[in-house]
Amino acid sequence: MPETFIWTDWLGARQTSCRKLVVKSRDQLVALLRNTPAIAGRRFHAFSTGHATSPVAQPVSGQFAVWLDRDAWISDPQGADWFKTEVFPDGTRPVWVPANKTIASLNEWLDRRALALGNLGSYDAQGIYGAIATGTHGSGMVSGPLADFVLSIDLTCVVQSAGAARVRSFRIEPTDGITKRNRFEDDVFDVELIQDDDVFHKSVVSLGALGVVTGLVLRVRPRFWLKETRKILPWASYKKSVLDGTSPDPTKHLYTDLVLTALPVKVKHQTAAHQVLVTTREVVPMPAGGAAPDRNDARSRSARAKWEANGHSTIETALHLSGLGSRAPRFANKCAFNRLVDDAKETFTSKSYKVFRSSIGDWVAATSGEMGVAENHWIDAVDGLIGELKKLDGDGLHPLSPIGIRFQKSSKHLLTQQHNRASTTFETPILIGAFRHPGSPNSSAASMKEILGRLEGVLIGATFQGRPHLGQRSEIDVARTRTAYGAATFDAFKANRMRFDPYGIFANPRTTELGL
Repeated sequence: MPETFIWTDWLGARQTSCRKLVVKSRDQLVALLRNTPAIAGRRFHAFSTGHATSPVAQPVSGQFAVWLDRDAWISDPQGADWFKTEVFPDGTRPVWVPANKTIASLNEWLDRRALALGNLGSYDAQGIYGAIATGTHGSGMVSGPLADFVLSIDLTCVVQSAGAARVRSFRIEPTDGITKRNRFEDDVFDVELIQDDDVFHKSVVSLGALGVVTGLVLRVRPRFWLKETRKILPWASYKKSVLDGTSPDPTKHLYTDLVLTALPVKVKHQTAAHQVLVTTREVVPMPAGGAAPDRNDARSRSARAKWEANGHSTIETALHLSGLGSRAPRFANKCAFNRLVDDAKETFTSKSYKVFRSSIGDWVAATSGEMGVAENHWIDAVDGLIGELKKLDGDGLHPLSPIGIRFQKSSKHLLTQQHNRASTTFETPILIGAFRHPGSPNSSAASMKEILGRLEGVLIGATFQGRPHLGQRSEIDVARTRTAYGAATFDAFKANRMRFDPYGIFANPRTTELGL
């Protein structure tokens, strides 16, 4: 029986009263949906960790929130001979995993089998399919979004058949899919195998709006180690070195990302300038019997110490820092810069998933928005953001966190920033509680909205061809979001959604808002 439940996102910024259903297997999910009276008029939403900062993760008020029980989940049987190959020519291999695993637990599960994902984002507390379904990505030209590692998804949904709502399950793959059709159909009678490139690329990044994904096949590689090195220098110097070829082009490197200070910093006798931390990661041999350390760089140590001093609360830590920072933004910016300088003095070598995890989200709460621009515009886009940050500074508005800049390959998946183009993404974290100064903390909500909206406004439109990340907070209106992705892209996604969810049973506030 469903229980009354208050869903909240990880920041406590969004809350919804709904009815929680705990599901322990796909069979139980199918039975639950089939036994729901008048299901065509109901709303269901499979929720996970709530780390999306847009309403895409939010259940519909008063309706059903489905929790795929991680502790007691009974995985669907997987035939030992269903895959066409066990190992691809490049050494990668297919593995089936439950969709409700967190990225952290998936990393450890893969590591125990001497395997790893080829790229990851900077945080690992999200559910793996929740991250994939919203277009999450890493940095470096090894891949596009995480969706590019997906070979197959197992979807349960409610379709229309003979004029009535029918619960159905599908395995969806590319045309030349990994699953042997004859073996699968011999063993499974209640799941239809769809192998179609067009359907697959419209379905993987689904924003949770097609149905409930219970499992997926991922393409993983043998476990590997990375060595991370960093340097910090003025943006103008780094820009010049990239353009003249004396620094490697980050749009061509397998694993590179940048962090840009939100305000200029004066270093010794130099003119004050925005500084950039350049992080590069190289694959290195695994040490024989060597321990794999966790990240413990200067930024992490500082954030963790402040979290401990603020009662182990990410919100209180953010409010403490934003209160100080909003009143003294140059001091806060210099402190952040000093942590970057300290980080640049250290190298970090460990298992890949430990090196990729660079976020301080466990200790400090921040909301964020992200825009992806066409790769060839990235340098001009940085200059455009610097110009707007100067204007915001003049208006007493400061994000209080450096801007993350990451690089990705083109992807065929529809609702991604990388769809049909290599991209550079700009993530703007804003500390919870940041406010206009002179002003008061009471202006925080309006201040954060204006900061994000103005920075996004630089990147949206014809010049930089920016696309907002649909899983993150955005102040870009629906019309401009639709234009950014292309009306044809949105229409194609909606047509596919109507195939698998014609009644809108799995719609969420974000997809409804976007007309998807």
